[in-house]
Amino acid sequence: MSSDAPPRAIRQGVTQATDADAAILAMRRQLDQDRLSLAMLFVDPALGCDAVAAALQRHWPGAPVIGCTGWGHVSSLGLGPATISGASLAEPDFVAVSDRLVGMLDFRPDACWTVLKHLVARLERRSAGCTEANTFAMLLMGGNPMHEERVVNTIYAALGGFNLFGGTANRTNPADGWVIDQGRVSRDSAVVALIRTERPFTLFSSHNFRGTGRRLVITGARPSERLVTEINGEPAADEYARLLGVSVEDLRLRLYIERPIAVKIGDQYYLRSIERVNADGTLLFACALEIGMTLHVTEPDSMAAHLEAEFERIRGLVGRPALMIASDCAHRRLALTSHNEAETVSRLLIEHNAVGFGSYGEQFNRTHLNHTLTGVAIGAAPAPSSGRDG
Repeated sequence: MSSDAPPRAIRQGVTQATDADAAILAMRRQLDQDRLSLAMLFVDPALGCDAVAAALQRHWPGAPVIGCTGWGHVSSLGLGPATISGASLAEPDFVAVSDRLVGMLDFRPDACWTVLKHLVARLERRSAGCTEANTFAMLLMGGNPMHEERVVNTIYAALGGFNLFGGTANRTNPADGWVIDQGRVSRDSAVVALIRTERPFTLFSSHNFRGTGRRLVITGARPSERLVTEINGEPAADEYARLLGVSVEDLRLRLYIERPIAVKIGDQYYLRSIERVNADGTLLFACALEIGMTLHVTEPDSMAAHLEAEFERIRGLVGRPALMIASDCAHRRLALTSHNEAETVSRLLIEHNAVGFGSYGEQFNRTHLNHTLTGVAIGAAPAPSSGRDG
């Protein structure tokens, strides 16, 4: 099935329909095109897993559709409300393949490796000569695997060097964290897509925090639960509140969202979000942590100003993006509400043709992150193919 609109290689879509049938129909009308290679849907879980699966089978059967749920959307409405946002890519500008990894709660690296080696071979059969210069990978994780670090490390290694970005669909309610691959909707799964293009592109990972020079050491933890019980030999919440110069109550109400801790590697900070401040004074983290780990206290700069600088850097690499696919941490969105920057951030995302979802953990190459915007920016077609308007 193809639409009557002229081909553009890249299309974007968004809907606010609250019925799964109407929402999928709206997205098909906006995204379907001749020689469709891949369509991406980022779905409000309120539409319902079973209802979305049935709607895809009724209205877009057999289409190369992938996707996941998310907390909020990035679309042509910026950060405005939507039920599905998405984009599509068409040949010959883009050649894409995808596959599903099942059983994320009982993750088996050997099975993952087998699936991804077959995936790489499929892409090579369709478009030989894939390299990191012309091919990138996207990972959409569903459910609540609690070991994203091991998953993303395995996937990155199995892909053999292709750069990767992505996000986790939902951690707070695993039932709302589902993914789509080739019209199949499933929980406890992940989807990996490989996309080859001759268009210029760059992957990015960006946050708006800087170090303060204050360090802390995890002296008590239950790593398998991502639970920190002690920092610097003191109850975790008490000590982190002291380091920030706030009360534990202030930390619990809001500041745990706005003040992530960071791991420093070289001169780069990689953020580790606190997911919850528990009544017993322990801290639940959204990333793996270990006893003895040294972390850094951070403080935020303006998200809008940082994003403007990051997008200027990206424009210098690929020009004004024809499409930007992004996973945008849910905690970034919550922080925006208290800093009056949402309108400016929305405008910047719209201007750079961003599409994506609010994530509960972000992936960049072999690293699992929090409180970060990760994605890929894709430029216009090279000059010999510039007759396309995508």
